[in-house]
Amino acid sequence: MSDAPPRRAPSSTSSTATLRADGWHRFRRLLAWSAGIGLAAGIGAILWLIANGTRMSLHLALALGGGIFLSLLLAGALMGLLFVSNRIGHDQEARDQSLEDNQ
Repeated sequence: MSDAPPRRAPSSTSSTATLRADGWHRFRRLLAWSAGIGLAAGIGAILWLIANGTRMSLHLALALGGGIFLSLLLAGALMGLLFVSNRIGHDQEARDQSLEDNQ
């Protein structure tokens, strides 16, 4: 159980819309950062293997780079969705509904 005070739902629809827009903007920004880091890591891994004298086919290089890129992109997307869900109040709504169901 968390010691943090419960988050209150926004009181007006305009503030809710602003929170939602801000949450999705942050998600897109996090996804862009994840894509950039994934691209750099994928290219870096391929270059590191080439620099160490590893012989690779084109298919291996594409699979390695693509796997690293997609893994980091997926991690960023899932983490971003958690942040969006918490920021715009979905977590609180689910918690409130769960408490009502248990009573």
